[in-house]
Amino acid sequence: MKKFNIGYSTKKIPLPSRNDYLQRLIEKTEQFLRKLRWKAYFFFLNPDTAPSSKKTYGFKSTKNPPPVEELDFEDGMLKMVNYVKLKQVNNSFLNKLTDDTELIRNEPKLLIAAGKTTNITNRTRKQNLKLARHLRASSKLSKCSSFAAPAPQHKLRTLPRRRTSHY
Repeated sequence: MKKFNIGYSTKKIPLPSRNDYLQRLIEKTEQFLRKLRWKAYFFFLNPDTAPSSKKTYGFKSTKNPPPVEELDFEDGMLKMVNYVKLKQVNNSFLNKLTDDTELIRNEPKLLIAAGKTTNITNRTRKQNLKLARHLRASSKLSKCSSFAAPAPQHKLRTLPRRRTSHY
């Protein structure tokens, strides 16, 4: 077992890759435009038509909203996403975070958190199975009656409770 320490909280989130970022940006833009089309359809074009009261049990509709001519900026918005330029970030902490992420991804051994601290141990699968067997065996021993606390042999005498008034 070798200790693997990264030196900071494991809750830190590294920057996404360029492709991941653009994928999420396109996805959220399309989601926004779809919601906008539904709002425009029901509230501006057909105000007297209420949305169907069909039970969907919390699931969103897979139905696509009808096209709305008044929303002529949709194509322009999607083109804006196409022309997004990403800036290279040079932050020593973020660079260390991405390097550590790659190191963790390429680690052939198992990385196991040791308690609630930031301590991490790396072990082989064989070492981990051996430790698991040892822990199971020790937990069986603690459940055994010979290791349990002895039952009291006599009853304890207790004094009657006094009634006190609370202000």
